[in-house]
Amino acid sequence: MIFNVGLDQIMQESEKKSNINGKLDEIKNLNLRVLIEGIERQDELEIAKSLNCDFAQGFYLGKPCCLKDFLLLYKNYS
Repeated sequence: MIFNVGLDQIMQESEKKSNINGKLDEIKNLNLRVLIEGIERQDELEIAKSLNCDFAQGFYLGKPCCLKDFLLLYKNYS
């Protein structure tokens, strides 16, 4: 299972980063994987990396596309 958290939620609690890390650790202890969504800039991607999330999603990483285009991208990058 994947636990989805929006970057806007994280940014609102940025002054409580240790609290966020604790929550994410609890989620991972439940054998859930963490997806952070809403990545639109490099600095936001760096925040997601610093939180050791499993997945990140947002326009910075790629715009939405149809299945055909996704499979082509996947084939070219794997």
